[in-house]
Amino acid sequence: MVRIATIVGSLSRHSINRQLADALAARLRTEADVDVVDISIANLPLYCRDLETQFPAEATRLKEEVRAVDGIAFLTPEYNRTFSAALKNALEWGSRPWGDNAFAGRAVAVLGTSPGVLGAAIAQHQLRPVLSSLGMPVMSTPELYWRYADNQFDGEVVTDADARERLDRFAQAFLTHVRRHAV
Repeated sequence: MVRIATIVGSLSRHSINRQLADALAARLRTEADVDVVDISIANLPLYCRDLETQFPAEATRLKEEVRAVDGIAFLTPEYNRTFSAALKNALEWGSRPWGDNAFAGRAVAVLGTSPGVLGAAIAQHQLRPVLSSLGMPVMSTPELYWRYADNQFDGEVVTDADARERLDRFAQAFLTHVRRHAV
């Protein structure tokens, strides 16, 4: 069984990246040997080294859930031309304290959506080297920059055939990447 997680960098209840994560998860679940879980980052405290001596329960939960998967799809919004502070905060907690990096070795992919023309492209390009520096094999291609528009999703279903085809290609490449690098 291959276990994959989604981590959504938006904390919004109405996140368009959550919609994309749900559609990706539905696509991945069509494979008989794939289990997909969501790892929430919503309740993590702000990272502070001073808290490492009494590691917060939410941060411990994050690390345990990360260690239980083979691969992670990071879905990033683009805020002010970069990825979200919430996502950076999760990366800090998951990789701390030094020498106890839960993310190391997990195969990862980056995707995201934005209503802007570039579809979170800048945020994705900034996130990839951070993930790589934390020891995660990052899928390089295909890239998926998704320009969000209303009515693209009906629940977990992508309504546009071309967009659905792009997501299918991405999901298949990601699954191959995870199988190649599974820890």
